[in-house]
Amino acid sequence: MDNQYTIDASGRIVSVGAKWDDHARRNDAPKAVSNAVIGRNWSEFVSGVQTRSYLNAIFFACRMDNEEFSMLCRCDAANEKKLYRFSVAPQEDETLLVTHEYMGVSDQVQREVVLSVLRRVDTTRCSICCSFLLGDNWIDPFSSPDAQYFAQGFGVCPTCKTSALNMIETNRRQRKKTQRAVIPFGQTS
Repeated sequence: MDNQYTIDASGRIVSVGAKWDDHARRNDAPKAVSNAVIGRNWSEFVSGVQTRSYLNAIFFACRMDNEEFSMLCRCDAANEKKLYRFSVAPQEDETLLVTHEYMGVSDQVQREVVLSVLRRVDTTRCSICCSFLLGDNWIDPFSSPDAQYFAQGFGVCPTCKTSALNMIETNRRQRKKTQRAVIPFGQTS
């Protein structure tokens, strides 16, 4: 399901999309309905310091560069690998419009395998690509489900951090290429 919210310059949620309450109710999240989130800081609803830092860096870059940021991310269900496009667009009134556009289900696994995983793992999960930190490795449970692992906390894996930084830098380079150099009157280049 597509959804969106708008945050002001101080980080407060000032509005949510039309489908917000329906999504909160279908996911048994009565504390996430619109009247419970509007006026509060977005970071109150994000688990994990790494994930908050990751989003804060993206929000800061969007405001600083006045550039939109967009990348694919996942929000998996118990037996589905759900793909979303996460976008942040600066608005003229200094707010940011944050959109989650549903792109589809990329894979399915047997529900019994994933439920078995849910009962056994106590580790960190990437909030962006849904991989799990197992020792020093980040593992995607849909590419190689292993019944002994599942997350208790959330963070952001190095691949997702690098991907976001690369996207921000690419946007900056493209903007610099399109800016014209100002040549003072009477001088030639």
